[in-house]
Amino acid sequence: MAAPGPLIAHRGASVEQPENTMAAFEAARAAGCAWIELDAQVLDDFGVVIMHDHTLDRTTDGTGPVAMQDLDAIKALRTRDPQTDDPVDERVPELRDVLAYCTDTGMGLILEIKATWGVDADDAEAVVRMVPQTPAFPLLVTSFSVTALQTVGALRPDLALGLATLRPPRDPAVTKARLGLSAIHCNAAWTVGADIDAMHAAGLDVAIATINEPNEARRFLDLGADGVMTDLPRLLASG
Repeated sequence: MAAPGPLIAHRGASVEQPENTMAAFEAARAAGCAWIELDAQVLDDFGVVIMHDHTLDRTTDGTGPVAMQDLDAIKALRTRDPQTDDPVDERVPELRDVLAYCTDTGMGLILEIKATWGVDADDAEAVVRMVPQTPAFPLLVTSFSVTALQTVGALRPDLALGLATLRPPRDPAVTKARLGLSAIHCNAAWTVGADIDAMHAAGLDVAIATINEPNEARRFLDLGADGVMTDLPRLLASG
């Protein structure tokens, strides 16, 4: 699977619109991004919603752990405007909403499984069982959880997998073989050009997160990164 690039909309256009919402994803598409990255979490009733934090407090008008909510409770919440922090009438989407959106638009999707620690396998299974057998859009499933990736690989060996990690692996070829990876997504502060070269030598696509400064984005692209994740989909047009 070819890595998306040069820009991947991190949680959608998350500076302009409430992150991980349909408004943010549509704003990213309008800005010309071909791929969005988002976070899927599993609820107490096994509903799957799009939210990064393990608690509701920062991005919604609710409080408490996401995983302890049911779908009706999540649907009643309002999300927060990223600029004013005020609640707005933009709701937390379900994973099924985003899958339908990508099917309709052809938008590439980086689907990160934001597993709850200790139930990583259960969460991964709940997420991946919602993914259509033959997605009509480019799809890469990622996670920081090795257990989640192993679960997806066992259930859906047809899906491309990516490891999300702060630090690049010491031996990318071993990590690729162990997890069946197509890509690795690394943190900008922990990654240098030699890391990118080593991951490419192992046959892995490389994306760097999260970059909101044009010169830094260009630097990583010049170093060979296949893409950078950004909260600003118009980043390379801004400087």
